[in-house]
Amino acid sequence: MNEKLRDFCVSLYKMGCIKFGQFTLKSGRESTFYIDLRQLISFPILMDELCSMLTSLLYERDVKFDTICGVPYTALPVSTLMSVKTNKPMVLRRKEAKAYGTKQLVEGKYKEGNKCIIVEDVISTGSSILETVADVESVGMVVKDIFAIVDREEGGLQTLINRGYSVHCLYSVSQILKILKNENIITADMIEKIQADKAKHTSPLISIPVNRGKLSFENRIALSKCPAAVKLFTIMAQKSTNLCLAADVLDIKKILQLADEVGPLICIFKIHADIIENYSDKERDELKNIATRHNFMIMEDRKLADIGNTVRMQFNQISKWANLITVHSIPGFGVLEAIKNAENFNPDVGVFLVAELSSENNLITPDYTKKTMALAEKYSTLVAGIVCQFPTAFTNPGFIQMTPGVNIEESIVNDSLGQQYNTPAKVIVERKADIAVVGRGIVNSSNPADIAEKYRQKLWAAYLSRVQ
Repeated sequence: MNEKLRDFCVSLYKMGCIKFGQFTLKSGRESTFYIDLRQLISFPILMDELCSMLTSLLYERDVKFDTICGVPYTALPVSTLMSVKTNKPMVLRRKEAKAYGTKQLVEGKYKEGNKCIIVEDVISTGSSILETVADVESVGMVVKDIFAIVDREEGGLQTLINRGYSVHCLYSVSQILKILKNENIITADMIEKIQADKAKHTSPLISIPVNRGKLSFENRIALSKCPAAVKLFTIMAQKSTNLCLAADVLDIKKILQLADEVGPLICIFKIHADIIENYSDKERDELKNIATRHNFMIMEDRKLADIGNTVRMQFNQISKWANLITVHSIPGFGVLEAIKNAENFNPDVGVFLVAELSSENNLITPDYTKKTMALAEKYSTLVAGIVCQFPTAFTNPGFIQMTPGVNIEESIVNDSLGQQYNTPAKVIVERKADIAVVGRGIVNSSNPADIAEKYRQKLWAAYLSRVQ
């Protein structure tokens, strides 16, 4: 170890960035030492020295890259200085997408295919790094190399290596302890105690979600706990379609005609039963027969959002003819608990939780979306998928992302009532939707089947390009 690294390590100790005692880590467990590099931002000379060492390591390893991204938040000033020193663009990954403006999770200028290095302060389990990697990769960039200041030697580095990443660290904890012992700052007994404590907690990283956008529908079947999701994944793979038709019309005859004409091209036929005129048991049975014949699922877009008892009665009626039902999470866990315990509950009927909306100026916040996903995880055998607009809503590959507001015409961006539209490629590739919802673009055409086929082809091509 060279003198610069030795002297810098001693400076970290003197600044209070390396502490010994009893500490509670982010994971919740207790530790006999703590590395806190947040104070570095108050020491510009040391910050400059640190970033020079990281930049030198980058050049020594001959790493080729286009952009730099720091793991929020401690590594952000480090990645900023490295960007200046290398004259390479920096991108900023937010922990949560903004609820206003562009609503982007990754800010800055970049192109699909850019090679992005990730910068972190301390590697423990590697979970924060993998979360950042997933978001950076979700917008089309490629991550191969990760740079960190310290490896705590608790399994995170090996987990990252096992996932195919090259990891470059200035220090390991063992090296830091050796330096401090040589400088008579700590004793051999302290090192032995720290190493014993560290060994007890060294383990492979526990379940960090894989990048679901890169997994095929076939591979995600085994990752789902919900029977309705398994069936839907299977239909999508068998029919090569990720198109959902939103048949928001009043006339039952037109609905049945649409279902029969477009049925071979879709995976879901979505309706609002409460607006359909003369929707009797006879017509419901006929729609079910068409769905069986053309192998698609019927979704009732009721967006249930009432007290548990009311929702239970609604679900009992709807589940007699629908395979999928949309539900708002605003009432809390009671709405899903009521469905789960509904009379004659059919486990083959799945729920799509509404986590985000496509309408302009809606009142859903990032915190609401996060709490909706917590409910989805708790009731994962019941929840088949999530209705959302952005890939940040969830990472669990067992859930299916459904995104409304899709139009094949790039010139159409919204309607007079606040509905916002995106192209098939943007929805499937950039926003990581598994299923795109198309309504008026098909329903109002003179030949719905022809237009549906155009949508199906574009959506499926976008999906194939995403998983390559």
